[in-house]
Amino acid sequence: MKTGFKRPLRLAIYLILLILSVVWISFEGGMLSYLTFFALLLQYPVFLIYSLYVNQSLKLHQETPDRHLKKGEAQEFLLVLENSGFLPIGALYLNVENRASYLSGSCLIINESEHPAGKISGLKRNKGIGSSGTKNGDIVGRIEIMPGQRLEKDLKLTCFYAGTYPVGVLSFGITDPFGIFSATFDVPQKFRAIVAPEITDEAGRKLAEELPSAEARFQNKNSSDEILGSDLKKYSPGDRKSSVHWKLYAKTGELYTRLPENRNVGMFTVLLAAEKVREEEIEDLIMRDAFLTLAVSFAYYFAKQGKPVEMVFSRGDWKNCIVDSYRSFESFFTEITKGIYYGGAGEEGKSLYEEKERSLIASGRRVFVIYEKDRT
Repeated sequence: MKTGFKRPLRLAIYLILLILSVVWISFEGGMLSYLTFFALLLQYPVFLIYSLYVNQSLKLHQETPDRHLKKGEAQEFLLVLENSGFLPIGALYLNVENRASYLSGSCLIINESEHPAGKISGLKRNKGIGSSGTKNGDIVGRIEIMPGQRLEKDLKLTCFYAGTYPVGVLSFGITDPFGIFSATFDVPQKFRAIVAPEITDEAGRKLAEELPSAEARFQNKNSSDEILGSDLKKYSPGDRKSSVHWKLYAKTGELYTRLPENRNVGMFTVLLAAEKVREEEIEDLIMRDAFLTLAVSFAYYFAKQGKPVEMVFSRGDWKNCIVDSYRSFESFFTEITKGIYYGGAGEEGKSLYEEKERSLIASGRRVFVIYEKDRT
């Protein structure tokens, strides 16, 4: 639970009234003066207990027809609030995520046929700082929910960035009758949207241009497998002379040797080196959006060429996806949309990627590394 005061002037007035009530008791006494004093004194202990009741009694549910969303496209979003307790819930506000997504809708709809007593007044969206002090926007106003009442609203959710991050209502809270203090609670199970990246031809071409010249020739749609032979790696001292591909040497001026396994000559490995994303930082979400766009656009570029490419990324364990057609691209697109995670923190994380790159090269792969931070 997070607490704080919102209006210092009202707090000062409250303290003055509390002092005056003490003075009133000192000079006159009587039941009315004592009632006034204890009403002011006990207001905030009672408010604290009531806020804990709200946290236990309010049930909040959020859902979309499909958890996998499209970037920039409005999606149906259902928000449900229910009071499972025996006391009314009043002065309730909802903090919503409004940096990476936008939740649109005029006000909550009440099922009056079941709960005609419920009402919501003055509900609006605030695009500035939330009333609880968070960086997200909030839906402000006095939301009142009677015992056993269920409020539903069909909203529209639009996500601005690719990746996986929480959207919708992030926290809820209440304010005291004077509007001085507030108590805010995080939603126990935040709704996490999985937003698919866009595919752009420009991003794929840009990365393809950065490949070494020999690698680019491997990916040329018009290259001849008869000339290129089996899968190759650059010549290293100690390799057998009989395994050297002399025809390719005559064309490129570089020595390559054939690998024992019969891998497709057009295939090389792309290692997606992701950074650690802090979901509370919008700059990190923008970075992840750009990185995912590059990754899927690069894979799609070579899927169109009909030449295979191996995409390697981290999600708990190392994931390997070979993309050589539109069908295999769809499989890779689904996998990477589920999430891509950083293998560690700081230099430790970077060393893990470097170690993975060395192991891939040692196994005979030609590796092209895409570092997320260098692309944004």
